[in-house]
Amino acid sequence: MPCAAAEPAELTEQPAVLQQMGDVTGLIRPNKSRKNTNTPYVVVDHSGAILYYLRPAPGMSLDRYVNRRVHVSGKQVETPGDSMPVMEVKQVGPPENTASRTGAAGPADAASAEGALAAGATQQVAYQVKQPGRRGSITDADAEVESSGDIQPVNHDAPQAAAAPGPVPVPDDNYSEEIPWQGTDGGCSACGGCGCSACGCGPPGIFWARAEYLYWWTSGMHIPPLVTTGPSTAQPGYLDTPGTTILYGQDRINGFGRSGVRLTSGMWLNACQTVGVEGDWFALSTATTNFAAGSNGTDIISRPFFDLSPTQADPSQIVGQNIEQVSSPGSLAGTVSVAAQTRFQSAGLRALFNLCCSNSCYDSCCPSLSGPGWYRLDFLVGYRYARLSDNLAINENLTSLVANNPGTFLVNDRFSTQNTFNGVEFGTSLQANRNRWTIELLSKLAMGTVNEMVSIDGSTTTTQFGTTTTSAGGLLAQSTNIGNYSRNQFAVMPQLGANLGYQLTPRLRATFGYTFLYLSRVVRPGDQIDLDVNSRLLPNDTRPLAGDTRHPAFAFQETDFWAQGISAGLDYRW
Repeated sequence: MPCAAAEPAELTEQPAVLQQMGDVTGLIRPNKSRKNTNTPYVVVDHSGAILYYLRPAPGMSLDRYVNRRVHVSGKQVETPGDSMPVMEVKQVGPPENTASRTGAAGPADAASAEGALAAGATQQVAYQVKQPGRRGSITDADAEVESSGDIQPVNHDAPQAAAAPGPVPVPDDNYSEEIPWQGTDGGCSACGGCGCSACGCGPPGIFWARAEYLYWWTSGMHIPPLVTTGPSTAQPGYLDTPGTTILYGQDRINGFGRSGVRLTSGMWLNACQTVGVEGDWFALSTATTNFAAGSNGTDIISRPFFDLSPTQADPSQIVGQNIEQVSSPGSLAGTVSVAAQTRFQSAGLRALFNLCCSNSCYDSCCPSLSGPGWYRLDFLVGYRYARLSDNLAINENLTSLVANNPGTFLVNDRFSTQNTFNGVEFGTSLQANRNRWTIELLSKLAMGTVNEMVSIDGSTTTTQFGTTTTSAGGLLAQSTNIGNYSRNQFAVMPQLGANLGYQLTPRLRATFGYTFLYLSRVVRPGDQIDLDVNSRLLPNDTRPLAGDTRHPAFAFQETDFWAQGISAGLDYRW
């Protein structure tokens, strides 16, 4: 469907009454600068400058036209002491293409015009009207700002107009409502580059808010082998030994998809939509993975490690692969459980600067892509915050089956990490619109520091012969690595996004999108686990220390992190 409106009709005759009356096209505003109730309105131009004080003719009201661009005609009234002219409004209609009107009318023209008005004829006006049901600006050759297409001409002096003025629909939330582009409302003196054809390119409204549902995946947390089993008590699950089966570990966990929410809001700081601020926050639900294995003493369940203590028979020899028993036929019954949680959230605050914008009209074979449209390119600069938190806990509950050595044992290891990123973020946002459809491409890069924190803790609680004792250290968390560790590292956090929008009403839009982000340096719990353990450090081992007593040891082990997923939401602008 062609986008351009019909050419404005030219008046071949200019009624003389217009020479005696004022006429102007502009935006109707309440008169807030004067107490005089005789001029309750003003009409302003593109820049917001007052052209006339307006006084409706008796029995006439301009309330329905407030904040709308119209063409008004009426009698100019001289008011002593007023530097601004006052107009008694007689006639209201759609915005006129003032450039197409002819010059001054002669006496004969004036006489014929007076006769026409006396007969009750409504004066013809030339104007261009925005097509109903479409957004965007349709301008004349002189780039006049678009009209409000639902305004019907009203001639106060014409009998039929006074008796039954043309109805002006009250705007509502359907798509045919006229929402003027920013820049026609409030004025502006500059636009973005690239041939900005109308002041303020982009969706209408000064404020916006968006709420989105997220379904994202993240990079999983690597964990070493934590629970094994073997074919016999002689080979109960040693690593790197034939017959060993890894029941849990040697895998990545918590990388599955999960729900989240993202909230975004912002505002333009000027009517031309060239400078603004925007903030966002999003969070994913906690990813949780649980594992448990247990036996009453009929199955073999073990926790593997590499033993660094020498053998009793030959102190020069290292034991090598070893296990801590969880369940062993005839001697021990118990359970082992592993619980892991991952949390991720981020927030940002940025300034928006328009680099380029343009309003256009499109003629396509597809009706939904025909009509007015726009595009804009904005530069973003601001602050980015992100936090990734992980927790990994391993718990054993053991019961001795040996009659002369009864007792229960609770063994706990806990590894927690937290990565907090703070940085400066900059990037670009490209938006393009056709009719009801909008696409947005987002690219951002944040550079800053990530604070890496690691917490390791362990304990063993033993109950024998009615006495309970608790000692520091479990199996993989011992006095050699228990503690809290922290450091700051330089990191980058790029982010890419694409959103497709569909306008449901002039103010409400449905959005569907995809986001990918990356954090270059993080620490995660599984990477901080040292499977090299000197068994003589275990709380219940009474042997004197010997061999390499530095393990399990702590050293920062870094990896990277990514998150990606889809989103669906609603965007509201006002």
